[in-house]
Amino acid sequence: MTIFRLFTVLPEFDPSSDNPLANRSRCDSLEAAKLLIARCSKQGEGPYFHYPDSFRLVLKELTGMELDADAHCAVAQDSTRQRLLDLPDDVCAALGVVVCAANCERGKIFSFFKELQSLRVLCALDDVKEEIVLAATCEEYNRFRKSADEMILAQVEAAPKGRQYFVWFDETSKYDFPVDSSDDGPYTRPSGLDIRDLDGPWFWDAASLHKLLLERRNTLAPPLYPVPETALGTVDGVPVTGHLLFDPDALLPIRPIPHRRTHYGMFTILRFGGKTIPTSSCQETRDGLMGVCRFVHFLAKEKEGGRAVCLITDGHSSLNSVIFCVTATADHIQVSDYRAAWEDFAAAVEQYLM
Repeated sequence: MTIFRLFTVLPEFDPSSDNPLANRSRCDSLEAAKLLIARCSKQGEGPYFHYPDSFRLVLKELTGMELDADAHCAVAQDSTRQRLLDLPDDVCAALGVVVCAANCERGKIFSFFKELQSLRVLCALDDVKEEIVLAATCEEYNRFRKSADEMILAQVEAAPKGRQYFVWFDETSKYDFPVDSSDDGPYTRPSGLDIRDLDGPWFWDAASLHKLLLERRNTLAPPLYPVPETALGTVDGVPVTGHLLFDPDALLPIRPIPHRRTHYGMFTILRFGGKTIPTSSCQETRDGLMGVCRFVHFLAKEKEGGRAVCLITDGHSSLNSVIFCVTATADHIQVSDYRAAWEDFAAAVEQYLM
């Protein structure tokens, strides 16, 4: 069975961590998968593994070949033999994963590495008795879903009239892998005034707002160490980076289930053509932080030379609820949290509103 866990960015691999995402399977590349397959042959250094039943099942489904366990090769119907390690890369990746899941790292989460990102491999892994949990970024998952939707559409268009609905239902069921959302995590915020406590719209008294932002920033302890920049992925080919202290999926959860969405609030300063437009709104997303970044980037690229600076809250018009600041131009998106979120938005208020 294949299950997805979705994240904005995966934590660094750490075999000593209590976090199952950091302490995930070492089978995270084609090379690692081939090493595990080789361990099923009692040649070279041990420990040695057995070929699980799922190995034979995946081999048969992906290649139509049978396993000769004694000779450690795959046998075609015409008796042609092929070394297991000479099989196509995606087949080796899938076989390595099932060896790992059945023998040495039971219950571990697997990275959704490149060679696993094919529809036929995922369908084959979905048929095994072992539970294969794949940790994927939203970007990787959406790319896979797009491939699946294109495949389904092609099958439906090729189906005879009168059969199209049944083909659509069968194909959709084939690629409908369960998605387990990341857990919500605690985030402690300081107490204080709402933006709504300012006289008039939040942007009218820019000087008071600027002072309030910096005062709220000062209630938070400075980080003990510099926060490194992290590449969070891309939005429509535009890089997203951030100096983040917190797990973004704990602050703004991904909700892959269609009828569940995460609500968030935005205080936006939009700048283009020498004009500044401040607005506030409530939005919702299923894609967590990357969904927010996509929307902020949409605002920034609407006008040539546009720039959008957005203070993101957990759905309330309150400085107590701030979780991120997202700054977007046409060619880059920058995310900050904790003290830096207040600092970045305060700088935009000073530059564009004061």
